[in-house]
Amino acid sequence: MKGRHENVRIVIELKSNAFPQKVLNRLFVLTSLQTTFHLNMLALVDGLVPRVLTLKNVLEYYLAHRLEVVTKKAQFEKKRAEERAHILEGLTIALDHIEAIIALIRASETRDEAKKKLIAQYKLTSIQAEAILEMRLSQLAGLERRRIEEELAFTKATIVDLAKLLSTKTNILAKIKSELLALKEKYGDKRRTEIVEKEVGEFKPSDVIPNQQEIITITNDNYIKRVPAAVYQSQHRGGKGIIGLTTKEEDYVKLLISTFTHNRILFFTDKGRVFESLVFDLPAASRQSKGQAVVNLLPLSSEEKVTAAIGFDPKETAQNHYFFLATKNGSVKRVAANSFSKIRKSGIIAITLQTGDSLNFVEETKGEDQIFMVTRKGQAIRFAENDVRSMGRSAAGVRGIELREGDEVISMDVIVKDKLAESDLLVALENGFGKKTKVLSFNLQRRGGIGLRAAKTTVKTGLVVKAEVTLLDKGDLVLISKMGQMIRVPLKAVKRLSRSTQGVRLMRLNKGDLVASAAFVKGEPVPVSEPAAKPTLPTSELKPVKKPKPIPKIEPIPKIEPPPEKKLKKIETKPESKKDELFKVKRIGSEKDAPPKVPKPRPSDEQEGGLFRTKRIG
Repeated sequence: MKGRHENVRIVIELKSNAFPQKVLNRLFVLTSLQTTFHLNMLALVDGLVPRVLTLKNVLEYYLAHRLEVVTKKAQFEKKRAEERAHILEGLTIALDHIEAIIALIRASETRDEAKKKLIAQYKLTSIQAEAILEMRLSQLAGLERRRIEEELAFTKATIVDLAKLLSTKTNILAKIKSELLALKEKYGDKRRTEIVEKEVGEFKPSDVIPNQQEIITITNDNYIKRVPAAVYQSQHRGGKGIIGLTTKEEDYVKLLISTFTHNRILFFTDKGRVFESLVFDLPAASRQSKGQAVVNLLPLSSEEKVTAAIGFDPKETAQNHYFFLATKNGSVKRVAANSFSKIRKSGIIAITLQTGDSLNFVEETKGEDQIFMVTRKGQAIRFAENDVRSMGRSAAGVRGIELREGDEVISMDVIVKDKLAESDLLVALENGFGKKTKVLSFNLQRRGGIGLRAAKTTVKTGLVVKAEVTLLDKGDLVLISKMGQMIRVPLKAVKRLSRSTQGVRLMRLNKGDLVASAAFVKGEPVPVSEPAAKPTLPTSELKPVKKPKPIPKIEPIPKIEPPPEKKLKKIETKPESKKDELFKVKRIGSEKDAPPKVPKPRPSDEQEGGLFRTKRIG
């Protein structure tokens, strides 16, 4: 690309795996290489009826408008010229009898009397007589015949031209054409762009954005960010992890979603509303960043928070797919996925909530799956998705699990019916413990029951934070603490235990820290010992490395015996008086090691009579 100045030239070099046409389309959209003009073709026809017009219709109506404007303008100018010519004719008569008219005006007692005399004697019209009387006597005496005659001749010629213009429509169209040509001559310049019939291919942001796995985190204070999943490398079970994000005081990570860059993501709030966004539209941030406030992306109310989010691929979501919703108090609901195909920017209702309840969990299902719900105190229930009929968006739902006093639903997951034998329930607890349990260990029940024990919760383990169904130990478990510490543990490192066990330590937490959330990341883990790939230089640029000199052998240092301890003698000074007892000094050790002597204080008269003066009251 070259600029207006020949010495300005921009060269864009692409990667070997880049698509030039896609990059060019991106430049067309983001730069001035291509400019799009949006035209609103809606207009009021005849001033009353709104109509969407074609380009030809717009030009026709514009031409009709110009015809009307030019005609009315010519008629107005012709009328004004005729009025001026009429006055000039009266002034011409006045010039022929200027002295007599001045004497007549002076002799008249009133303005009306002078006007009547002018009309009667010189056969002037009322307008002509009024124009003469409007002039001062000095102006009237100084009238120049030549100037008035020239103006009268010019005005009459103008009247003739305007009358000719208004005589036919062809003359008016010729006038419009001449005006347009004059505008072109004055403001027109050579076209700087070229109009081509071939349209530039449709551009989609996904054309230049790689579709990679992303980790989306949402904090309790509604801060959101996305980070590539590859940033978090796998570590051995029981590690401390790395800094996942920097949270402000009293904030912690609440949601952890694993999805792909090109997917859609639905945000469900505790008030039962749902909002939509594309994953790559979410703010990308570094691993340590706290992210951006959700209120800058979604129009949430002051007390509304995002409590659940789900990422999915619209191409893979068929007509028979559903979204399964669960609330904090155990209510569940199944809604067809196409009910959320068109979501307004201001959001739509996903569920009608009872007083004191909130929407916390949403998962995608296929109509024949099974639902696994786990409570904070370790109870779990497995029931068929078909136990819950499909409902509309405004429905309140039905009971999914019966809760004991003080308990609440902490997690809901979906089990694929064909993968039951290969499925494990992965449980993460507050104090960094976790385990895997075979899904078949939990009997299939009807919805609404109290369920079975999924984990033994104690003071050591804490309550349940997250439960998720996994397959064949493929993938990793990402844990993040309330203080922002994050660890990625391979599923193979998590032990498979029975239902009523406490689990093993997955993450070693700092004092006072707790696990806030967990998520399952699909894909092969990155080995812990595998170093990052380093760039290599061509063979021609490699220089021979000098062989290092051998390190001389160092003799061992002989053991040094510590010196014998000195016996310390306790020396105590004797106070000379009771007053000196307050300033007693003890010396321990030898005279050399003793601290400097403290002089005996001698209070001055001012101290004795001022600072240490006491007064008895009463």
